Amino acid sequence: MYGLRELQYEEGILCGIMSSNLANGYCAPFGNFIEKYLESGGALIYVYNKTNKKPDKEYFERYWEIDSELYEKKGQLIFLCLEDQLLCNKTVNMEMIEKLYSNKVKALRKSNFKKIIVYMIQDRYCAFKISEEKTYNILSILKRIVNKERVMALVKYIVDDLSERIFINLISLSDYFIIDGHNDLRVYNYSELIKNTLENLFIKQNYEEQNIKELKKVENLKNMGQLFQGIIHDFNNLLSTIIGVSQICMLKSPREGLNEYFNTIYKTSLDGKAILNKVQSYIRGITDNRKGFYNINNIVETSISMAKYRIKSKKIVIKSRLNSDNLVYCNEHEIRQVVLNLLLNSIDSIEEEGVVTVSTYNSGGNTCLRVEDTGVGMDKLTLGRIFEPYFTTKGDKGNGLGLNISKQILEEHDATIKVESKLGNGSKFTITFTQKAGQMLAESNAFYKRNTKVLIIEDSDIIGRELLKYLSILNINGKIEIDKNLILKELLENKYELVICNFNLSNLNPLKISEEIKEKFPDIPFVLLMENSEIINEKYLGTVDFILRRPFTTEELAEIIRKCLKTNKNNEHNEHNICNIS
Repeated sequence: MYGLRELQYEEGILCGIMSSNLANGYCAPFGNFIEKYLESGGALIYVYNKTNKKPDKEYFERYWEIDSELYEKKGQLIFLCLEDQLLCNKTVNMEMIEKLYSNKVKALRKSNFKKIIVYMIQDRYCAFKISEEKTYNILSILKRIVNKERVMALVKYIVDDLSERIFINLISLSDYFIIDGHNDLRVYNYSELIKNTLENLFIKQNYEEQNIKELKKVENLKNMGQLFQGIIHDFNNLLSTIIGVSQICMLKSPREGLNEYFNTIYKTSLDGKAILNKVQSYIRGITDNRKGFYNINNIVETSISMAKYRIKSKKIVIKSRLNSDNLVYCNEHEIRQVVLNLLLNSIDSIEEEGVVTVSTYNSGGNTCLRVEDTGVGMDKLTLGRIFEPYFTTKGDKGNGLGLNISKQILEEHDATIKVESKLGNGSKFTITFTQKAGQMLAESNAFYKRNTKVLIIEDSDIIGRELLKYLSILNINGKIEIDKNLILKELLENKYELVICNFNLSNLNPLKISEEIKEKFPDIPFVLLMENSEIINEKYLGTVDFILRRPFTTEELAEIIRKCLKTNKNNEHNEHNICNIS
């Protein structure tokens, strides 16, 4: 029998099943083996340990998927309780045990069963109810019956229930072994079992060492995450100032030509903010991919402004042919990241002198964006691999992720990207957006009003003035109040369209304030102002309508005001209508 790879019935063999309390009780291969054995006319003596009025027949249905009642009626399945039948007055009667086994086997032989298997489990019952010596003797008797009556025995060893000494003694009686829970019934002889065990020990040791390393990495990442939280908070404060000042400069600068630079600063700051948001969301395990309506030409023009720094040392001309006035429903920062990546790749593909042309146009109701260059181009092999992660033609200067990430972004926007290139003839990348956003945007803006009044609950002079500046850009009146009693009085005496309250107030609980305001003014939307790094459980936001996160832009503030006005106008206040604008 040694050398067999799959378990099969064989007379005169005792097979040990190595198992554990940690193992999954369900074992399809072993259940299949028993079922096929019974279907072929074999008989099974099932020896169980605990005293029960009836055996645990659910075991067969649950773990072996066998209809125990069916085979019991046919006389193929016999249950034998070790405690009831084999122990007398808490002592082990060895002669009675051997006689009982022999009688059961002979009775089955008389019923014309040629194949007989005895199945039993060696577990903590044996360890605590019977001495180690008696347990060994009981199994020795079974081994003797197996050889004498030419039957097969399957003994399941629950390794973690047995002491090392009794375990070693018991398995020495087995002719070969199988491992419980494996996807196959591979058979091992004694030496193969030892070899397999040692191999698994080495694997386990290696796994534990790797696991320790991974745990250290996780701990380091956790510490880095906490460090990045603070860094992101500081950078958000810097970006808030840059975004706000650049917007004010664009509105008030009298010098011609400066607005282009201010706009580049503004858009670059927004992209910096978007990148920080991505890092923040990753640390917090949140996916944030909010989209809006954006003019594709504006995205292209800003991307060109950002890419110009790369061509100062080369004789490269960037031409734009913007013939589409369509709006695209997208994440502006992600699409600008895609366009900027294509522009920089085109610039890098031109060695000294050349042209990069960016075009937008409409085609069959779709919006198309094309970036083409007069660079070195690509051969077929390179063309087939450019979207693979880490594939780069730039050597140490590239990481091979730009186009791969760009393709993923476009797929998330239901957009396609097509590449045409020949070695020595430049490259052409064409992006196609299928969304039509103009009508949706027009409906969205119908709710916006210029005569809106906003009550600001804020005890930080810097943040308060920042909010007032943003509101003034939108021609919206705002008033700051911090006294709890005056807040309710102000809302009672004046008509406010919404309330914006900072989450970080020194002496007031903003959530309590929201509850009191909603109790008396349920139709006034309540906006909670939070830092990007702050987290709050949504179950505490029952009286909060929207969340506005710093740093924010004028457009984002206008959007959240529009949402508040829509809620107020339609009288559709919903206390679970939580919307994070960041």
